Amino acid sequence: MKLFRRKQKLVNRPMQGTLIGRLTFYIVAYNLAILGLMVVGYAFQSTTAVVSDSVGTDGSFSLKAQLLMVGGCMLFMLPFIVYDMLNLTNRVAGPIYRYQQILSDFVKSGALNPAKTRDRDLLKNFEQQFNEFVEAVHTLYPETIPTELDPDAASDGLNSASAAASEPSPQTSDSRR
Repeated sequence: MKLFRRKQKLVNRPMQGTLIGRLTFYIVAYNLAILGLMVVGYAFQSTTAVVSDSVGTDGSFSLKAQLLMVGGCMLFMLPFIVYDMLNLTNRVAGPIYRYQQILSDFVKSGALNPAKTRDRDLLKNFEQQFNEFVEAVHTLYPETIPTELDPDAASDGLNSASAAASEPSPQTSDSRR
């Protein structure tokens, strides 16, 4: 089987841009945290050298000390990165889950509902295309219109009551004259 290779790597700028930007932020924040820890470690070494009259012979910048700083930074940053990635991936996984539910309901009931996503979801552009597809399916196959969206079914119940309420009564039309 021949593999299909995309020529354009950036195919969804809002989603890919958000993910790349967040990853870049993590790399910069992680490196700044390590740099900060190294500066603090050097300042601590210099302070202890002045107080104890030793000239850096205590091994503060040994391999073990540097690995402990990097490991400490990893442990410090990990919960923040995991929490933020959970929130970020939810902005993709949430809409995909909703689309799966819509398709599952369609298979079970034969009624196809339009999709709704939250404002900050990363699949906002797909929602519009999916809803255009749903309208096209409703046009071709009216039996796929859910009962709460079906204008004929709704006119028998709520629409007839709201239509009667919206018609001007003779008293209101007389009072306006």
